Amino acid sequence: MKNIIRIYVIALLAATTGCAKFVELDPPVNSISDRTAYTTNATATSVITGILYNMTVNTDFVHGVSGVGLLTGMGSDELKYYQASQGNLEFAKNSLLADNSYVSGIWARCYKLIYAANAAIEGVTASPTISEPVKRQLTGEARFLRAFCYFYLVNLYGDVPVPVTTDYKVNITLPRKPVQDVYQQIIQDLKDAQALLENEYLSATNAVTADRVRPNKFAATALLARAYLYAGDWANAESSATEVINQTGTYKLEENMNETFLVRSKEAIWQLGLAANGSGINTWDGNILIIRTSPVTGYPGLALSASQMDVLAGDKRQASWTDLFAADGTTYPYPFKYKVYQATGNSPTTEHTMVLRLAEQYLIRAEAKAMQGRISGTDGGVADINAVRSRAEQTGVSATTLPEFMLALERERRLELFTEMGHRWFDIKRWKGFSNTSITRADEIMPAIAAAKGGVWKPEYKLWPIPASELNVNVNLTPNPGYGL
Repeated sequence: MKNIIRIYVIALLAATTGCAKFVELDPPVNSISDRTAYTTNATATSVITGILYNMTVNTDFVHGVSGVGLLTGMGSDELKYYQASQGNLEFAKNSLLADNSYVSGIWARCYKLIYAANAAIEGVTASPTISEPVKRQLTGEARFLRAFCYFYLVNLYGDVPVPVTTDYKVNITLPRKPVQDVYQQIIQDLKDAQALLENEYLSATNAVTADRVRPNKFAATALLARAYLYAGDWANAESSATEVINQTGTYKLEENMNETFLVRSKEAIWQLGLAANGSGINTWDGNILIIRTSPVTGYPGLALSASQMDVLAGDKRQASWTDLFAADGTTYPYPFKYKVYQATGNSPTTEHTMVLRLAEQYLIRAEAKAMQGRISGTDGGVADINAVRSRAEQTGVSATTLPEFMLALERERRLELFTEMGHRWFDIKRWKGFSNTSITRADEIMPAIAAAKGGVWKPEYKLWPIPASELNVNVNLTPNPGYGL
């Protein structure tokens, strides 16, 4: 047991403190790259669960103050920022600089996790003592996590380096790969993960569990559906989403919307859960986004935007997933998908951070069907939109043309997925303009949005800058257009 705990802590420390820029340093001694970590099923599993645990901390890119949902929510039209902190203000006004600490932080954290996944793949593959079922599961999880990180890197920064080994001499000089090549890596990793992972969810001891914090085959399939959609492979996006939706014994839309984000939610495909640490914090999104003091003077200075509240007006999701805070004669709306700000005493954890869930799969399938020409009818995209609307007790929408459908889909995705890991930002960047298909939806709507926030929109701003610190280290990296050093 002591050895298992030691390896778990080593894995956690390696992922959190191994190096500020993983591509420029040697792997840390006695780290997850140490072959002794892969001598038994238990120690090898502890490496992966240590990586997953590290993804729950407040400074990770998944959630919290430096999370993708919060930062892209400020950059789009979901969240309003009320203060003058320079780092956050750059997101709020769409005026990012290449030395922004949040921009460089997400880059670094993603690549640390990728390094950890690469080390795990190498260690597990080389081990002669891990059992074959555990070896398959751990390799599948590592490939899933690597694909997950690359998905966010490519959507935030565009072309990015794609290290798939722990060879730092190679990694330190890797150039950026084109977006389409990054998607090829993501899709291949997820197809491999599909083939390797179990249908069931496993605990840290590799026993079947009701918790959904270690990815299974259908988590890989769900992320694959999203990757296919973003890559424009409509047929495979549809079939992958359908495979998940058809697992009716495991997944369903929660009829009570307030149960959607709970531990063991039937809608959850993959969640991240904080370990019991006495803090009472269930999720960092709940702790940070639930307003407890005026956003004008208090941390983190955010509330839902008027635009987002206009979309939610009259919808059950407004009542279930938002709340209000009054201060100084002003009422501020905030996301209330997670209900727990901070529990008291030794209260059990009731919520986990939702990363993948079933409603998104319906909306992925809806879009994929429409892009293949099937908009209305029982097998059309509208039917999948209405499946999600029905859970929210909303009247079904109708559409017969693609422009009508896209307006309905955009609205539904804003209603359903707001402040969840960047969906809104990624949607407007990847969609063509609705009234002018020669530009993106972002270029169509963001000039007015940016101006209202005190900024000026440029098409180059659809991508974040490559961090200046990385450009200074790797001579083969090139900056994104529009960002000076």
